[in-house]
Amino acid sequence: MPAVVEEEGSQRLPIQRQEIFAQARARGSSNQEAWQGATRKPIGDATARNSGSRCARRPHVAARIAYLQRENATQRDTDNVARKTPVVWMQEVCQVLRDTAEAFDHLPLQKRSKLKNLYGSHLARLQKMEELQRPAPQQDRDPVWKTVVPCRCQ
Repeated sequence: MPAVVEEEGSQRLPIQRQEIFAQARARGSSNQEAWQGATRKPIGDATARNSGSRCARRPHVAARIAYLQRENATQRDTDNVARKTPVVWMQEVCQVLRDTAEAFDHLPLQKRSKLKNLYGSHLARLQKMEELQRPAPQQDRDPVWKTVVPCRCQ
């Protein structure tokens, strides 16, 4: 069975102070701020800056910081994608198509018209999607709906 190869920096650091420091650095703290947060006793700014810089230069700590930064960036990208609704996706597609159609004015008429037709169909689809997302009228709250008898001709 092949051995599992772990990415450098994926394992927690054995020294808790270094792990806390690496996590703080990965979140964007300076060496000084990260080291002050990792130590249990109050230390001066210059001492924290020097000690933090020395810790960040250690190869295993630097690898852990880099790994955590990559993980944080991946998580942010995933969160951004997950938050987008289909309407937002379609708006972005329409924007790209419109920009492309405007940028390629030098193309032959037939190709430009295909691009504009594609933009038009996506725009129509976007409008339908937006209509479906609008809330329906509140039949219980509106007294007009109570007086209207539904049609039974179908």
